[in-house]
Amino acid sequence: MELPDLCFPGGLERIVHPVRRLLLLVVAVLLPGAAAFFACTRADETPAGPADLPPEPEIRVSGSETLFPVLERLIQAYADENPRARVRILPGTSTAGGVAGVRSGALDLGTCSRPLRRDEAVGLAYHLLGYDPIAFAAHPSGGAPRLDAEAVRGIYGGAIRNWAQVEGVDHDILPLDRKPGQSIRRALMEGFFGPGFQMTDAAVVLARPADMTRALATTPYTIGYAGRAELRSLGLNVRAIPPAGRWPRPDEVRSGEFRLVVPLGVVSRSSPRPEVVRFLAFLSGPRAASVLDALGAVPANP
Repeated sequence: MELPDLCFPGGLERIVHPVRRLLLLVVAVLLPGAAAFFACTRADETPAGPADLPPEPEIRVSGSETLFPVLERLIQAYADENPRARVRILPGTSTAGGVAGVRSGALDLGTCSRPLRRDEAVGLAYHLLGYDPIAFAAHPSGGAPRLDAEAVRGIYGGAIRNWAQVEGVDHDILPLDRKPGQSIRRALMEGFFGPGFQMTDAAVVLARPADMTRALATTPYTIGYAGRAELRSLGLNVRAIPPAGRWPRPDEVRSGEFRLVVPLGVVSRSSPRPEVVRFLAFLSGPRAASVLDALGAVPANP
């Protein structure tokens, strides 16, 4: 019986060469796909973007409620730039409460509607963000076409008690006031009403800043006062009246010449956590300044 050719070198060569060519053909066909596969694998292993990273540690904020509406707008703008950020506003107390919270470690930032006293500032850092011009605000139901500073003094002094006395509707005026000692009221008493001014007994005294803005938004025939940017942040349908007859220029505010303003400040520890440092850098930067300017406030940094 004859053995097949593969047992001899010549026959083996005739078989191996076609197999070799077949293997080369298979490799040539599969190689581009293999390269694409490995390329896809490398692409899938690219570093995660900001949205894929875990959120930053929470920044806890409280203090003067007067600043909360403006601060919420700033937090929204910061979240647009840093989606990982978490800034939470806790129930408000006062500037003094915010300072005490930061000092105890319960808060990362305290909102301040007045400059800090010397004893409060020890061991802490105060950051002035801007100034909110004070505005009187009238509910549109009063219908008065013109309200000037003299009319506002007459309303709060008790000489003007009906909207008809200022060309409005025939209805009693409901003046809204704040508790003595609150920063915005103190600024008005010193810089607008003047020494010895007697507030009308018809005024309703409200304990918290949020009570004032809520009453202005929901209670007809009222007149009250708040920060201009505070009112705009809340989107209230009220008529804003500048106490000085006009809104101040930024240079008048920054120089201290115009004093009917609410300082917009925050206090932190002297060496805050990295995420707090980043937030503070944003608050003193150009994006925050543009937000304050759009709301009618005056940024501390031009």
